[in-house]
This record gives sequence, structure tokens and C-alpha cells, in this order.
Amino acid sequence: DRARVIATGVEAASFEATLRDRSDASPADGPVIVYAGGLAPFHGIDLLLRSFREVLRARPEATLWILTKSSFAPHEALADSLAVRERVRLIDAEFRELPGLLAQADVAVNPRVECTGLPYKLLNYMAAGLPIVSFEGSAKTLEHRGSAWLVENGSIPGFASGVLRLLTDRTLAARLGEAAREKILADNRWEDSARKLIEFYREVLNS
Repeated sequence: DRARVIATGVEAASFEATLRDRSDASPADGPVIVYAGGLAPFHGIDLLLRSFREVLRARPEATLWILTKSSFAPHEALADSLAVRERVRLIDAEFRELPGLLAQADVAVNPRVECTGLPYKLLNYMAAGLPIVSFEGSAKTLEHRGSAWLVENGSIPGFASGVLRLLTDRTLAARLGEAAREKILADNRWEDSARKLIEFYREVLNS
């Protein structure tokens, strides 16, 4: 009861120049699903690839963009066995390139099933105003159909269904993206985290 939790922040202003109307139609070459982050096992890349196979069965023109500095080598065999590799685009992106790349996507995904806090990728997705599909175990501060589409942990059919729903219902997708962006601006800007930390220091010193 004496602990004070101050949430991590996000560079929300970095995404403002690339925000666009998420109700726009998908590009001519098909919808883009984006994942940005590491590829270690705990990130759930295997679940992502298996879910993407289900998405491709309904939307074979879709592409999965993976924005990462990590090697995809550990996942090549699985991607090949699922026959999804040719629809996966690997992009070695710096942070300064992230806003522009996210702005081109239709849906952002977080296949991690457990996180004690909030994965940083989610903060970036939210700052970009993207509709998000995530397993519920790593999106504890988000609300299903309120600020994201949340799925039961480990449910591949559920994850794929969520992606397909947001690719189809662009009104819902736009609303979730806007709500996620508003939540970031209200709770997770670095200046807000700094202000809360300063207030805490003052409180301690004054006591």
C-alpha cells in the first residue's frame, strides 16, 4: 500500500505527422498486418505465424510485416511448413522509421500471452492510432472492443478471427484505433510520467 506505480511513457508526438484516417481502404496489393518487436520465444511468434495461416485462408492477399532487428532464422522452418513465408515481409527498421511504417498498416498484432506490464510495442501501436489484436494476458490495461480486440490466451482461431474482423469492419477498426490513441495521450506520455515522478519526489521530501 506504500508502492507507487508510474507507467512507462511513449514518444506520442513522433507519430502525429503520420496519423491517417484508418477508415481508408486497404492498398491495392492487399491488407497489411504489422508486428513490431523482438522475435524471442516469449513474444509468441509461433502463435502469430499459425494465426496468420488462418487469416490467409480467408484473405490470401494479406501480408504480414514484421518490423524487427532480430533474426528470423529460428522461425523460417515453421513459416515454410505453414506455407506463409512468401506473405511475410521482414523489415529491419530503426525507431525513426517506425511511425511511417505503422501508418501503412491496417491492423497491429501482439501475440504475446503474458506480460506483467504492457509490452512497449502496444504503446507504439496505440500512439500510431492502429487497431490492435492482442492476447488478453499481455494487454491488461486495454478493454475488449473498447480500445483493442482482445483474445483468450493462446487461441489461434480467436486471434485470426480478431484480425479478420478488423480487416472487414473498418468502422470498428477506426474506432478502436482512435480510442487507443486517446488512452495513450491521457495516460502514457513521457511528460506525464516525468510529472508524476516529480510529484512523488516532492511528496517524499515534504514528509
